[in-house]
Amino acid sequence: MKFVEYAKILKFPDKPEEVKDLLSLEEYLLDALTKEETFSERVETRKQLKSVREAIRGHIKEEHKNSIG
Repeated sequence: MKFVEYAKILKFPDKPEEVKDLLSLEEYLLDALTKEETFSERVETRKQLKSVREAIRGHIKEEHKNSIG
């Protein structure tokens, strides 16, 4: 039972639907990135993808801030 020493109990996120929406938006942008034809479209999609990933990281850090252990 050594894994107990490393395990953390995390609280459920306050807004799980918001995290789920961000993850689905990230998946959509990744698919769109492969279908974009021009360089400028890919640049815009990458910018959007970066902002979505930063928002996801923000939610993850916020969730872990209230963790036990």
